[in-house]
Amino acid sequence: MAHSLIHYDEQTFSKIFENVGLDYNYLRGHVLGSHAIGEPCILQALPSGAFTTNQIRLALGVLKDSGRMAAIMAEARGDNSERNAAPVFDANCARLFRLDYHLSEFRRIVTDQTVRSYLPVDQQFAFAQKIIAALGETELTAVRLRELANVIFYEDLGVPRSAMRNSRLRMSDDRVRDALNMMRRGTHDIKRSCALVADLIAEGVDVSPDIVARFVAYISELDIALKTIVPSKPGKRASNLRLIVGNGENVA
Repeated sequence: MAHSLIHYDEQTFSKIFENVGLDYNYLRGHVLGSHAIGEPCILQALPSGAFTTNQIRLALGVLKDSGRMAAIMAEARGDNSERNAAPVFDANCARLFRLDYHLSEFRRIVTDQTVRSYLPVDQQFAFAQKIIAALGETELTAVRLRELANVIFYEDLGVPRSAMRNSRLRMSDDRVRDALNMMRRGTHDIKRSCALVADLIAEGVDVSPDIVARFVAYISELDIALKTIVPSKPGKRASNLRLIVGNGENVA
């Protein structure tokens, strides 16, 4: 498409893409400018709904980061000055990930300026293979991908944590974000659970002592987990929340 837009007039171009409704003047200006083959070109060329916007953006990002976009445009324009643009991502890594989201997350990790300073492009594929191998039989998730990338980056590649800690290019630890997301989702589930229990109590539904004991155990586990991250403050009264069972009534 890029070659046709640059080298052919509108009539010839329309014959080549006769079954696709394309705005020749708009797309040609887009390609001749600094935008190269961008999202508008792809969206016009593809049938409606063929791919999601995120899929198109990911594919274009991989083309750009791998240097292939520069090569495509250099060939189309007949200008070899852009052909040898330094890649920051190995496009071969794409075949190791079945889901677009996992590829997108891996690309985000390895194209980070900090990571690139320690992990060259020609080592990204092997890095991805190590992550996949470390999974074993477990399912790959974005959280697990970040965890394994973090471990392999420091341990297998031998990058000293102290060096990273003192570096201006220190890699951000996504586990903090993951922990907050887990807590946010967990808080939502707890609120829904408490609302459901409150409705049951208001309706006078009988709740067996065994079920109440399970709620007590969950509250205890939450309390223990929270104490591991919240330092205790002396002199402050602890919570007196209890579940009391008696005379067929459950009181929180």
